[in-house]
Amino acid sequence: MSNLVAAFRPLWVPGVNAVTGKPAGGMPVWIANGNYQIYAPIAVNSALLSVATLDDVIAAMAADCARFTTAAIESIEGIAQQGSFPKSVAWLTIRSYYASFYAAHAILRVLGVSCTQFDASQTAHINDTADAFGMAAGTRLQGGLFECNLYNSLKQVSLSRIDAKGGSHIATWKVFLRELRRVINAVPLAGLPTADANQVVGRLADLELCLTDDGGTAGGSFLSAIRNRVNYRLELGAWFPYGERRDYYDKLFASVATWRRDPLAVPLSTVKGRDLQRLAESSVFLVSLAREMSLELVRRCPSGKSMQTYACISMLNQLAA
Repeated sequence: MSNLVAAFRPLWVPGVNAVTGKPAGGMPVWIANGNYQIYAPIAVNSALLSVATLDDVIAAMAADCARFTTAAIESIEGIAQQGSFPKSVAWLTIRSYYASFYAAHAILRVLGVSCTQFDASQTAHINDTADAFGMAAGTRLQGGLFECNLYNSLKQVSLSRIDAKGGSHIATWKVFLRELRRVINAVPLAGLPTADANQVVGRLADLELCLTDDGGTAGGSFLSAIRNRVNYRLELGAWFPYGERRDYYDKLFASVATWRRDPLAVPLSTVKGRDLQRLAESSVFLVSLAREMSLELVRRCPSGKSMQTYACISMLNQLAA
């Protein structure tokens, strides 16, 4: 187990390692199933759901984690230089970005947090339950992007609609950055030797610098901003005729191929201005972390066949065949 995963483990939502069976459902399906009660008035942008047991919602988080982890791996695996356009790094950048975004989603789920889109048909189930418990008072929870948090000791799930005016990606990275800082502060709980703990804190701090461009992007959405420059504005010399191309671009293909390494062995550039390098290395780091976290979930499954066996592990076995 990577020491990096050990640093995250004290903050895992209790029971996430015990989920077995093939991935099914997810948070939107769990909401639609309606297996919860509402004892507090709902608001237009929030609701507090109570459950007899968190088993089903933890399974939904684990299912989302499984799907996002495999999506991250599928996005980053096999990125190769094009024979006809060897200078092009556009699709490398775009695929690497989505790999990082999916990996961030997967990691959040293990911590009991999600950023999930609920449409009107799904929030309607919450509104109907609120009506049944006399907790609506004419208020209707609207659809949108929600942050979901599991509170294990209280057997509650909080839903808070996120202001996503800048887009769902920016909103998700903001939540991820907050949780990353929470993990950094909790590293002492992992019981690692001092040298190992310091190394973990240093690497997570480097990731924070990459996500925030050394603090210049307060919400942690720097990778999204770089993806936008390449994907939508066709900048940074990633596309033909490669006018702004930098010499270090040639090394990016070798970099993204290292996602199977221990995340602590993945370099994270602290050189400001090497935007595509920061994106590629951050993606490798996050995919590697999500992969290692899935492996640890399998190792710590107390009985039965871990859900991650049917997802990440199955995919890794296929790649190794």
